[in-house]
Parts: sequence; structure tokens; C-alpha cells
Amino acid sequence: MDNRNIKIAIIIQSLDQGGSERQVLNLASYLSDNKYQADIISINNRNEYKEEYRNELKTIKVKCLSRVFQSSLLCLKIFESICIFLQIHAKNSYQTFLAFDIHSYYYALIAKLLFRKPIIIGVQNNIPKKLDEYSIFVRLIHNNILRLCLTIADKIVCPSYGTAFELQHTYNISSKKIDVIPNAINLMHIDLNVKKTKKLPSFINKRKSKILIACGRLVPQKNFSTLIEIFYHLKKRQKNAKLIILGSGPLKEDLLGIIKRLSLQNNVFIIDFTSYPYQFFRKADLFISTSAYEGFQNVLIEAMASRLPVVSSDCPYGPREILSGKKIYYPISPVTKTVFEKYGVLIPMKTNKYQNIAIAQDLYKLLQNTKLLKQYRDIGRSRSMIYSISKIGSAYLKSIYSIN
Repeated sequence: MDNRNIKIAIIIQSLDQGGSERQVLNLASYLSDNKYQADIISINNRNEYKEEYRNELKTIKVKCLSRVFQSSLLCLKIFESICIFLQIHAKNSYQTFLAFDIHSYYYALIAKLLFRKPIIIGVQNNIPKKLDEYSIFVRLIHNNILRLCLTIADKIVCPSYGTAFELQHTYNISSKKIDVIPNAINLMHIDLNVKKTKKLPSFINKRKSKILIACGRLVPQKNFSTLIEIFYHLKKRQKNAKLIILGSGPLKEDLLGIIKRLSLQNNVFIIDFTSYPYQFFRKADLFISTSAYEGFQNVLIEAMASRLPVVSSDCPYGPREILSGKKIYYPISPVTKTVFEKYGVLIPMKTNKYQNIAIAQDLYKLLQNTKLLKQYRDIGRSRSMIYSISKIGSAYLKSIYSIN
């Protein structure tokens, strides 16, 4: 098939903060650079990456299913967005549709049933865990739509073997239908942004501080409350430690309350989401994640590419596959104590006070071990290269060709 004639639509709820959104932008940019027409169809018009991806967005078309009438009726909003979706396809005649989150699956279903076009369902998160966050009624609707989409999809792409395992056993999906393709990073993009000069909070430039960085939406999934508790114990030994959480979301006030209760106002800082985390990475000593669940965890790779040592909870799924570098055979038991893997450090996911103290002690030892930190900086950068967009983009193209 002549790649100049392939038209691909990549559907996502929004270009808000998150790993799925970066994945979509990186993939669309790669396809565009390789002369494919790859348009992003965003269900709403939020775009937190206009500045960071300014150059890439010059060649990528982002089409929004934004509301025409300022209606407060949900059914009317949905009807309007479907009409716009039909109009966009009528003008572009896409040949393949990729959908990357729960809300976008509804439109992939339309593409399959009405347009008779091949669809690829990208499962970017731990779906059963994600659905648990919704009300019973909404969960029932999403779950049934997801099951239908997975059944009729021409191909399913999972970013980790754990996510693929979960789908196979929860929804009885054949492994032959699933391609495991990790999420991609754009190394050139990261390197350029790391070097950019950006005004940062004054304390982060003081080398007398040990800086820990965390990133993500302030939602239960990211489990930042546990991170703050661990840091509280770390601060007792590492007096000059600072924790920066980059993100925004509904739990901000709750987290600020925990920070105040533990008297950490001068040591823990929540900075609203920035599409330029790399300047913070450059100044930090350690990246840490305490997520309760993930589908892959792009930010670990981004931190490693920025030469920042990483610590992550052994949550389902992704971190162990990234940091161990080994083939993981599921099901597995999560770690119950700190494990120093080849490419980074794994910590327990579900913790109690005593485990938090033990983790804090291990983090303190790690921060003192300059030799090991340098090793993780160097080997982490090397590890991140296998997730380059050129390799991952090529794998996506293989999947696209297999169904056309």
C-alpha cells in the first residue's frame, strides 16, 4: 500500500496532561514525518501541549468535536459531537482509526459499524482499575462498550505485557489479536527541551538541597498521599530534602492539607501542570512514583531519558517491565520491600506506616550513594533509547498494515 494514500485518524478525549496524550502527539508526529496523513480527533478542545509541541503541531491537524451550541444537555452534546465526527470523516475518508482512551472507543465503534473501517483499540491504562473510579451505572456502560469494541476491533495495542495479560483474562481476548507496543518518547524533543532556559522556583537551583520530583494528575491513581507520607519520614534523616509534585487535579486541596498536617510547607511543593517538566528533571536528584496502577508509565521513560534516576511503586502494570529489563511472566506477586533493579528502584505499592519508614530509609541510602545514582543516570538513558519514537512508530505501522 502506498503510504501517501493512507489516511489515519487518531481519536482521544483531549490533549490534556497525561501519558496517553503525549503518546498520541508523538505517534502523530512520527506518522506525519513519514508522509502519512495522521489527524488527531480530540473529543474536546483542551490542549495543554500547544507550546511544547508547537513545531510538531505545524504539520499535525487537530480536529475537535467541540460543541456547536452551548447546551447543558449531555444527550445534545453527544449528538452534536457525533455529527461533527461524521462530517470530519466525510471530508477526509480515513482508512484506519486508532482510539486511545475509554471515551474515544465510542467513536471507534461508530467508525467500525457505520464506516466499515478497520479500528485499532489502544489500551493505555489498567482498564479494570480505571473503571472502578466511576459510578456503578457509568462503569456498566463503559464496560459493555469496551467489551464490544475489544470484540470487533481489528487489532488491540497494549503498552505492556501486564496490560495485555489483564485484557486477555478479564475480557477473554485472544492473544493473537493483541500487539504489545510500548509507549514512545521523542528523544530529540526531550533533549531540546532539557536545554531550554526556564525560570524555576528559587529553591530548586540551590544545590544544597536534595530534590525529589513526582509528576501526574492529582487523582487517587497517582497515590501522592502515600508519597508525602514517605517523604515525611525521609525528611527526618535527609534534612535538606525537597519534594516537588508537578500536576494539577481534584485532590490538590486534600494533598495541601496533608502537607500542612505534617508541617512540610517549606519542603513539599505542588506546582501546577507544566508541559515542560524536563527543566525540573535536569535539576533533580531523583524521580519517584507511587502510583496505585498504570498501563505503562511514560514519565519513567521521560525521566530516564533526562538522565534522572527513577524509583517507582511495583504497581500493575509497566514499572517492573521498564526497570527490570526482564521478560515478565504474569501473574506476578508485587514486591514487599525495596528492590534495586537494573534500571531503577522498585518499592512496594500498598504500604503501611512501617513500610513507609523502611522505604524512606532506603531512599536516604540511595541519595547518599553517588556511585549508584550515576550508574542509574547513565544506564537509564541507555534504556530509554529502546522506546524511541522511530522504533515504536515503526511497530505501529506494522499493526496498521496488518489490518489494511
